[in-house]
Amino acid sequence: QKYMSQTANRIIRKTICADSSVNRIYAVSDGMGGHENGEVASFMVVDAVKHFVARHQAKAFTKTHDKFNYIQEFQQMIHQTNLNILDCSANTCETDTMGSTLSGIVLFSDEAVTFNIGDSSTFLYVDGALRKLTVDDNEAERFRDVDAAALEANGTRLTKHFGMAKSSGMLTARVSPPISLKAG
Repeated sequence: QKYMSQTANRIIRKTICADSSVNRIYAVSDGMGGHENGEVASFMVVDAVKHFVARHQAKAFTKTHDKFNYIQEFQQMIHQTNLNILDCSANTCETDTMGSTLSGIVLFSDEAVTFNIGDSSTFLYVDGALRKLTVDDNEAERFRDVDAAALEANGTRLTKHFGMAKSSGMLTARVSPPISLKAG
């Protein structure tokens, strides 16, 4: 199956082949425009994902509870990465406006789940058609069925992103229900 991840005007195409011997994560992290050191926050997110994958590389999960535990550990990594970004922002980078998004897919041997934080998106490409698999974390999505004027004024402001204050709660990714993988 082919998945596409979109950030701003760049589209990255990646054909994914199921490999039952290991779990895989494909992800894109995009530093938030208008925020100082967005590229630093994005690097920190990518580095955390890279280390998470390295710690779990030898494992391949087929049982539902193992996959659930893997996703729970992934969520804990996200929370810790957000705390690290907040710490860097307050102590090292001398700015309080660091931010980044994250979007991607966890590929197990027989199924996949998408995840996202912010407004970077992941799409499924099958039979010549694109289907968006993630939901944006911004005010436009929150108010989609409410008031067009509110969307116009506030639509692009993110409601979830790396660099969110602790007072906003524990940062976690939105994770999709499992998607069955099929040949081709």
